[in-house]
Amino acid sequence: MGKNNPKVLFLVAHHGFRDKELTWVVERLDLAEIDYEIASSHSSEAEGRFGLVIQPDLLVTRAVAADYEAVVVVGEEEASEFSEITEAIKLIRRARELGLVVASIGAGVQLLIAANVIRSKKITGPAEFASMIEQAGGFFTGKLVEKDDNIITANGPYGVKEFAEEFTKVIVEDSFTSDRKFLR
Repeated sequence: MGKNNPKVLFLVAHHGFRDKELTWVVERLDLAEIDYEIASSHSSEAEGRFGLVIQPDLLVTRAVAADYEAVVVVGEEEASEFSEITEAIKLIRRARELGLVVASIGAGVQLLIAANVIRSKKITGPAEFASMIEQAGGFFTGKLVEKDDNIITANGPYGVKEFAEEFTKVIVEDSFTSDRKFLR
């Protein structure tokens, strides 16, 4: 990968992240030759709900939004751990300030809610988060995938394939059209 290629940051819970919500998106990014890193709350191996074991590249507390084109919060209930990590909340807020793509799959929407970045945006996620989304000023749609501005959300594993396609398309298009990209 060259210096001018986009890079994506995934936030995954240390235990119990949704395996396919990570692997399907990573596979699509690999096909598009887009770099990525994985951050978690601990530096030791992270284990998915269905047994996938990964080694995080960095701690979420060390992630710098400006180093990435996008930040994706991978779902499952354990993703709620990020809503309690001040640095994760600040990371999402800073990503929005910089105009980066901010995305969540399934229960990962909790971090977007905690970061207060969904006001006046169409958002999807699991139905149990509908009232939280609306209380945070977002508009819950219940669709498989929703894109509003630079926020892309998926309702969970059922929409992850569509999410992977939409997300990758946005990253590829943005890397060719934005003068903000890679001028750091």
